[in-house]
Amino acid sequence: MDWRQPWLWPRHFQYALFVGAGFLGVLLLSPWWVHSWNAWSDVTQAQAKLLAQQQATLTLREQTAQLQQASSKSPASFADAAVLSQLAQQEGLQLAQIGMDKPQQTASLSALQIQQLPVHLKVQGSWDGWLNWLAHWPSAAPGVTVASLELKADPRGGISAQILAVAPQSITAESAFELSGLNSDDTASTDPFSAQVWVSAQRQHAEQHPSYARLVAPELLRPRDWLETFPRERLQYVGQIGSGAELEALVKVLPPTTDKKDTALSSVHRVRVGSHLGQDFGKVVAVQTDQLVVQELALTPTGEWQTREVRLPLQEAAP
Repeated sequence: MDWRQPWLWPRHFQYALFVGAGFLGVLLLSPWWVHSWNAWSDVTQAQAKLLAQQQATLTLREQTAQLQQASSKSPASFADAAVLSQLAQQEGLQLAQIGMDKPQQTASLSALQIQQLPVHLKVQGSWDGWLNWLAHWPSAAPGVTVASLELKADPRGGISAQILAVAPQSITAESAFELSGLNSDDTASTDPFSAQVWVSAQRQHAEQHPSYARLVAPELLRPRDWLETFPRERLQYVGQIGSGAELEALVKVLPPTTDKKDTALSSVHRVRVGSHLGQDFGKVVAVQTDQLVVQELALTPTGEWQTREVRLPLQEAAP
């Protein structure tokens, strides 16, 4: 048999050759066929998972809409900090609201549309009135808690307390109040190049910087000190007491420039290393005889939070 002329071979040899060629072709094509089959199977499974995820997303959206509708029908009500003032008057206490800090928000509270409002209070009165005032907080002012407390005896009798209270607020109610107070003429005439708008945009950008979570976020979680109510420009280092590791600085709070006759705020406070003062998260790092070293947090033009060192020189206290 001439291999160059297979058509002249006997017929059973030709059949065997055709069968062998077909079998060889199947072997050569089988990897591609198996790969295609596996790819088709993967695509089918991916489509099934996608449909399941879409169905789950749709179900979650429906449940969220139902929860929002239910929450809108029965909105949560929280006590305003003014309720504490009325309650203090009933107990014969003298209460003054010194100031309020920026509302604090967390991921868990934002999901509930709630924010916390820190309020600085100063209370004077009898000890019994003080105890009765605190005892009525759970019923008269639900949700209001004490973040920090400085309690001391009043030379005139009774007690004197400086309190940092935290009152919960509804974000939706606060937003609705702000929107209702806006005038359409005012909003239309807003300057797009306003410096305040630019500073607000920078602040929002800075909250996304990694340095915010590293430096600022821990400061927002700790209790606030009393001297953090005042700007650093109104604080003076006027002396020290103690010695060595027990050395404490005497810091005087100056009255506002608009009211220099206000002697109630011209008080002297004792601070030590680790205490906080000023409105830039200032922390006392060293108490020296000639100066008070404070470490503050500052926002750079690039949106990064950095630490800076500020030195308050010793000044003689006015008589």
